[in-house]
Amino acid sequence: MTGSLDVVLSNDGGRIAGRVVDAAAKSVILAPETPRPERSDLYKRAPVDANGRFSISGIAPGAYQILAVQDPDPGAYRDPAFLEQFKNRSYRVRILAGEVISFELE
Repeated sequence: MTGSLDVVLSNDGGRIAGRVVDAAAKSVILAPETPRPERSDLYKRAPVDANGRFSISGIAPGAYQILAVQDPDPGAYRDPAFLEQFKNRSYRVRILAGEVISFELE
């Protein structure tokens, strides 16, 4: 069997920083818009501080959904069924290489 494999490495990931309005939310979840459970690197979870601020960095370019939730079980946010229950409360966002986005979540 012959073939080739191209590996691209970059330190030019995107970043989202912002504020969560809902005081009950303890985490912000960023997940690919199209579920990709085999790609754990595309799923991010960030804590929300006492002022409602959060920051997520090292985001690969692509289309994502972002949402604020109470603390989920570790890894639960990689499960498409978990994310499906929040689809009406999530926002769509597209990240480009090196892009920094400011976001306010309700």
